[in-house]
Amino acid sequence: MNTGSFLTKASRLHGNRLAIQYGEQRLTYAELHQRVGRLAQALQILGVRPGDRVAIVQRNGPALFETLFACFRAGAVAVPINVRLHPEEVAFICQDSGTRVLVATGEYATSALQARKQIPDLQLVGVESIAGALDYETLISAADPMTTDAEVDPDDLAWLFYTSGTTGKPKGAMLTHRNLLAMTMNYYADVNPIVPEDVVLHAAPLTHGSGLFGLPAIAKGATNVILSTDPAPAGHYHRVPRPDPDQDVAQRAVPILRPGQPALYCLRWWADVC
Repeated sequence: MNTGSFLTKASRLHGNRLAIQYGEQRLTYAELHQRVGRLAQALQILGVRPGDRVAIVQRNGPALFETLFACFRAGAVAVPINVRLHPEEVAFICQDSGTRVLVATGEYATSALQARKQIPDLQLVGVESIAGALDYETLISAADPMTTDAEVDPDDLAWLFYTSGTTGKPKGAMLTHRNLLAMTMNYYADVNPIVPEDVVLHAAPLTHGSGLFGLPAIAKGATNVILSTDPAPAGHYHRVPRPDPDQDVAQRAVPILRPGQPALYCLRWWADVC
């Protein structure tokens, strides 16, 4: 029971559906599945084996979902890290978790380089250019896709959350594949019974709660709209195309509000797609 099967199944059933929209960037489920498979193979070429830790220090974007599901497919353990932590804290988490590979976006190069300074064997992958790091897109382009999910035990570790360390050093909270499946099933029962026509808006960090809530959306083949952190010109909205003009988008849209999230973003997006 590999959590990566959420995407694998969705790509088979809903390959042509829009999986992720980030500004003007769009990925269908078939495209996302292909890129995740290539990244999973690339991680294996770098020496990542089932149970190994892969840290994620990234802003919200498609690459974060790709890295997360590449970890699942390879049987590795995803270690998403709060980007607001000090570089020393990021380095501590990488060291404490035994991270083998760190995948970072360019604006967090300082944290990534600090981690490698303290862990000489740590391999860095830069979604954008980071000095001395392997290039993310080059790795994806060069690798053959890993098309099947690694065999894992339901109680194998899948996602390693770290606390903020308010009263001491950050501590890792261990989530297994069984935990993530139970969370997903309970989400459908207690929060929202998502259907493929739904649209889920992500404004909170994907390295935390919003990333977890992406799992039930992907499992059902829904569309995930990730708010861009880049300044948008006045009057710019995130648009989601109507897959079927005969269906009412207002009935399919599922904006996800999180603590601290500016409601205006959701209201503007909601008004636009309705």
